[in-house]
Amino acid sequence: MVVELEVLDGGVSDEGPMTWGRVLRMLREEKGLTQAQLADLLTTHQTMISHLELGKVQPDESWARRLDEALGAGGLLVAAFKLVEPYLSRPHPNWDAYEEYRKLEGQAVRLYELATGRMPGLLQTEEYMRALFVSYNPAETEAKVRERLARQSRRFASGRPHLVAVVDEAVLRRVVGSPAVMRAQHAHLLKMMRMADAVIQVLPLREGDAARMSMSGMLILEQTSGQKRVYSESLDQGHFIDSARQVSRYVDEYDRLRAQALSQRESAELIRSVMEGMADDQHYVDQEQLLGREWRRVRRMGPTVRYPRPRPRA
Repeated sequence: MVVELEVLDGGVSDEGPMTWGRVLRMLREEKGLTQAQLADLLTTHQTMISHLELGKVQPDESWARRLDEALGAGGLLVAAFKLVEPYLSRPHPNWDAYEEYRKLEGQAVRLYELATGRMPGLLQTEEYMRALFVSYNPAETEAKVRERLARQSRRFASGRPHLVAVVDEAVLRRVVGSPAVMRAQHAHLLKMMRMADAVIQVLPLREGDAARMSMSGMLILEQTSGQKRVYSESLDQGHFIDSARQVSRYVDEYDRLRAQALSQRESAELIRSVMEGMADDQHYVDQEQLLGREWRRVRRMGPTVRYPRPRPRA
């Protein structure tokens, strides 16, 4: 959806109607920055900047403010966003990149994943998948579960998945569905860790805070040629990163985080510990009640910030 900004620059130019993305592009060019340079300033990738400028990704206020500050626009991008915000809709995000990823996943000689929000899709149990999907779109849950199970079947058919997953400890502790679902999920992780060529390492919370601040989840696909591609997801769509320079940066960051993660043996011990901590449903309820009291106390101390929930995909 592209929304025109009639109040800016008369609304039209030789290049067509003025849009929020065109305002962004004009400000970037005035600063003499390439898309890649602006992406570096924001610790994102060039594809995201390109899609924002072309209107393939719809902006939100957070992006408008970050870009405005990076470009020194003096509030112009934020003001422009507020003009188009009432007309924005996000019911049909573009997931073409995800469809491409799904095809390449089975062909990759090795997969490297950083999971910071949820369990890696290839390591999820059926119960975990169902609990995850039903909270977003119950009508599509069964179809999505079947699709994900088929992906797992294709990848693990040979018994050698060639998979390395770095999982944030918070993912282990975040209850999806119920404590029983999580116990089964943890048991499944321990089983997968015994499979040949499947490496699962936990990024402990002492390192996880810094990791979550520096980057979100991603997947690195190593192809038969040795070339690597990076796949990541935002709120509205999936993205591939193919630039050799940017891929190298993401691979270096992945390697740094993996070095901070626990060993396979230490990770297994932590997973068992978390699983045992969820053995008593009442304990979980008690913890939830405690967190509820703490959350109410935090809310009294300052304003509540709400973040959009990403659509679960890979």
